[in-house]
Amino acid sequence: MTSHGVALRWVVLGGLLLEMVACAGPRLRPRKAAPGEIEDGSTITLAESAPTETTLDLPDIPNADGVWLEMINAATRAIDLSHFYTSDQPPSRLTPIIGALRAAVARGVRVRFLVDESVAAKYPETLDALTGQAGLQLRKLAVQKLMGGVQHAKYMVIDRREAYLGSQNFDWRSLEHIQEMGVRIRSKRVAGALLDVFETDWEFAGGAPANLRIVRRPDADAVRLFTGETVTFVASPKGWLPDEAEWDLPKLVRLIDQARSELGIQLLTYKTKSYDGSLFLELDRALRRAAARGVGVRLLVSDWSNKPSSEARRSISALSQVPG
Repeated sequence: MTSHGVALRWVVLGGLLLEMVACAGPRLRPRKAAPGEIEDGSTITLAESAPTETTLDLPDIPNADGVWLEMINAATRAIDLSHFYTSDQPPSRLTPIIGALRAAVARGVRVRFLVDESVAAKYPETLDALTGQAGLQLRKLAVQKLMGGVQHAKYMVIDRREAYLGSQNFDWRSLEHIQEMGVRIRSKRVAGALLDVFETDWEFAGGAPANLRIVRRPDADAVRLFTGETVTFVASPKGWLPDEAEWDLPKLVRLIDQARSELGIQLLTYKTKSYDGSLFLELDRALRRAAARGVGVRLLVSDWSNKPSSEARRSISALSQVPG
């Protein structure tokens, strides 16, 4: 959500790292789940978006737009969405999703939509169309004024029981022309942890004081799903979380340090400097340690990082010199 270092929210799902970003946020102690407790009916499913101009689409992974539609159409009480911005160009894969949100409001579902204030003015048409639906609540979060950076989160929570989070913006291009990945998680504990983030950000957007934090649901550390996976919810930036024990960076470093044979990482860009010019080396050092102990490290980044003079290119070039 912010640009403190590489201040992004991540989710660590077993050995899978998925980027998500959001802010943070009366302070109640969450209930600790019993060790080894399995949540009945809980599942996790990958969902992807692939450029229609390519052959990258994988037939055994559902497309994100279809997953979004299914989740929204099944909602009976509440849909809470947090996105960087919204943009549609009808007819597109996003158009029926907007229609599904309107239909949800019409059948009595509470729909709340949170976006970044600084970007909202650049893409007003879709926001105007959404707010034109009576009953749909919209707030704009001024992250730059509150803590610096942007509200870069991309997720939704349905009926407090399941959630979708991933790299897709609420943008027709993200669903049709950009390679993206996300997960649908049927878990009240994970959905609850994410909802604490949403509720806090929602209150910030409504003018709540910066010291507000909402912690109402059980923690989501090492959630054992009914289908056998173990999921842990983590987030950042430090200092703005509903539960600071969920801070992502130490857990990401520990995950890398535990790798024995191979690390595969896909991301938009790779930098070892923050926006303010300060060094951000914790993850870089962890990857170097992994390579030094014989772990094969592979990074797949966007060609945006291939400009010879860019900081991303310099960071990647320096890392690539490490054997392994």
